[in-house]
Amino acid sequence: MARFNAQHNIEDLTGRKYRRLEVVKRVKNRRIGKKQKAASYWLCQCDCGSDPKEIKGGSLKQGLTESCGCLHSEKSTIVGKAKLINLKGERFGKLVVSRQAKTRGIKIWWTVQCDCGSDPYEIESYKLRNDRHQCPGCSTAVAAKDLTGEQFGRWTVIERTKNRGNRVFWLAQCSCGSKPRALRSDYFTNKGNATDCGCVYLEGKQKIVGQKFGRFTVKKWLHHTQYLCECSCGSGPKEVDGCVLIDGRTKSCGCLQIETLLQREAGSRGFAGLTGADHPNWTGGSSFFPYPPEFNKLLKKAVRDRDGRSCIVCGYNENGRRHSIHHIDYDKKNNNMRNLVTLCVPCHTKTNSNRAKWQSIFERLMIERDFGLKSESKFEQVISELNKLKELCYYDTDALLDDAAALSGIVTVPPKQFQPSLPM
Repeated sequence: MARFNAQHNIEDLTGRKYRRLEVVKRVKNRRIGKKQKAASYWLCQCDCGSDPKEIKGGSLKQGLTESCGCLHSEKSTIVGKAKLINLKGERFGKLVVSRQAKTRGIKIWWTVQCDCGSDPYEIESYKLRNDRHQCPGCSTAVAAKDLTGEQFGRWTVIERTKNRGNRVFWLAQCSCGSKPRALRSDYFTNKGNATDCGCVYLEGKQKIVGQKFGRFTVKKWLHHTQYLCECSCGSGPKEVDGCVLIDGRTKSCGCLQIETLLQREAGSRGFAGLTGADHPNWTGGSSFFPYPPEFNKLLKKAVRDRDGRSCIVCGYNENGRRHSIHHIDYDKKNNNMRNLVTLCVPCHTKTNSNRAKWQSIFERLMIERDFGLKSESKFEQVISELNKLKELCYYDTDALLDDAAALSGIVTVPPKQFQPSLPM
């Protein structure tokens, strides 16, 4: 059963054995790495009798450290000034190391025997340990196999051709009907490299030939991702990248952009007609006017605090970014608290269209919040009372709302003593 240090919640390794190391006791922690994270260290005694060493607890449990260094020394061979690992008796795939053959500088060769039964041969340790070699006997057996008539992807092997050096070559025909080619035998047998002569790539490039993208019609594939296209304006063929055609980033040779600019200058309806004074939401350029001084940080903070720092439309709370303050009647000069609401950025963007609709929605939300309305009948009752008061020429908006609340009986607030003022 694992023992834990109650103070630091660290497993107690005292007395445990890890290969040649026996844990004696825990020593002071050390900080390692860029983040200087604390790690537990343990004093360990090796079976070879050397002096005890302090070793990290994680290295012991994960098997990264098994001795004081003596185990690695026993497995190593000194060659010149370098220490190389002894591979005698080790297996690498089908190859078994029998003995050390020769050394050149710091490089060492080993004699290996393959399971296929071929004669032993010598190989460098680097190629052996990194799996960068194939047994010559196995390669010869594969090359000697008759591949005539076999299918590899779109290739069909026709016959064996003349060798090139020690390599065996085969004549193969692709199903696309291209000219037969002489291919090396390991091209068919090594990891399925043989698929086609490149016709699959070309077929993929030919898919959009003849299709229309905007004003462009694809006529021919040229190279890589380039296509020869013809614009409907009759300006002649043009080389266009296929990626921008499919994504819709290019729709013409430039004639579409010129026509759009001419429409804008002429002020015609359509794209250019929906700008400036011709736009239905045009308010005389008020969006370019500066905000008055009273629309400052203190006023915005008061509005956000009043609305609980959440959007009154979707209810989204502020999360590192402050919400926007919106004018209900779209008048920058009207900075009355009842004309200001808190909106998140997405909802504030939506209010730029259908302004009459959004204005009525916000006015309704403000009345519902002020009077605590939940039903449709009470809301309609308050609206009717407000309309009656407006006919009496009351100009104090706050007083109108309070008086309407008292008359409707929804809230028990004593009506203010208003002095109706006649229009001048």
